[in-house]
Amino acid sequence: MNHISYAWTTEALQAGAKEETRRHWTAAYAKRFHAGDIVVAIDKDFRYGGKRVGLVMISADPYPENTRDMPEEAYKREGLEWMAERGQLIRKQHPRAFFDAWRAAAEDVYVVRFEWVGTLEELKGILISCPQSMAVTQLPDGDNVTYDDIANRLRMLLDAPRVFAAMKLMNRLLMPVMEKLSK
Repeated sequence: MNHISYAWTTEALQAGAKEETRRHWTAAYAKRFHAGDIVVAIDKDFRYGGKRVGLVMISADPYPENTRDMPEEAYKREGLEWMAERGQLIRKQHPRAFFDAWRAAAEDVYVVRFEWVGTLEELKGILISCPQSMAVTQLPDGDNVTYDDIANRLRMLLDAPRVFAAMKLMNRLLMPVMEKLSK
């Protein structure tokens, strides 16, 4: 299963404030990712102890761009505005300084747009509680559910995009209620 590391922006990703990432990929590697793919999000490369932190759905095929051509909206879509509002740094720099330096570097990258789907725990709860999807989302019992299990079930559901959209909406609506109930 494909994965993408969000080492510098994991918190922005999980908050739903990051919608795209720019990568130093080859054209051949970028072709491995397609709109509609479910991809594992990791907090850093597995070689350095990275852990799975959730799933994203690729929303457009990756495309090449030079960073000097990044539109201003990329500052927000990269999650940098969210980080700046919280006083977070990226590579020991204020997010605005990082973005401006990145733009000035004029690097050739691939833009990958995506939507945050959720964490394993969130998705497991939604899939288990969604009766319409039970026929295709039977999950292993106990704590043996993995991101691959969830991603495989989501792929089945993606054959019916309305079900996936309903799950995302349900997640957004129910999470605040569940948080209040758990306090």
